[in-house]
Amino acid sequence: MGWITGSKRPARPLEVTIDGFTYKGWVSGIFRAYLQRSSVDNRLLPQGWEDKVWRALHAKYPSYIINEGPKEAPPQVSISTIKSFLSMVRRRGLAREVVSEDVARARAAICSECPKAGVITGCSACKSLVKSILKTPKTNFVPHDKSGCTVCGCFVDAKVWIKDEHLVDELSNHDWWEDCWMRTLDSAIR
Repeated sequence: MGWITGSKRPARPLEVTIDGFTYKGWVSGIFRAYLQRSSVDNRLLPQGWEDKVWRALHAKYPSYIINEGPKEAPPQVSISTIKSFLSMVRRRGLAREVVSEDVARARAAICSECPKAGVITGCSACKSLVKSILKTPKTNFVPHDKSGCTVCGCFVDAKVWIKDEHLVDELSNHDWWEDCWMRTLDSAIR
């Protein structure tokens, strides 16, 4: 969706309730507060979480928060969604251990063909930060337009290095592409 703010800003900061919690402030502050709340609650941000916030704001402030309608754009994954994914994986005990380069390359080859892979919105410094958090090798195996997974919200070039035991709990949580390497994780790890 193409969300924008109108030219006439309300006189007072906005106030909106999302998932039973009230957020107050201007648009960027509400988005930051929503991100912080998900982190405090140890909630994984779902793909498209931004649209949920925009819709709640639009419902309360329809003359200020405007939906320009659908825009033709490739699937996208935000840095915030990736950060949420990384936090979840780290809580599961992710350390510096990674799979072999052959395994990572094979996974990346599958992701490069995936119709559910998309562009990551965010700067290159943010993407580098994601890789440094995971301590993965500084390699790029997938093309730019396939660098994010719109299914789980991950940074593909980082995720392909993560060991199975840190990912297996995600198997039943998402609608993976039929040929996704995630479907092949060893369920005996559980």
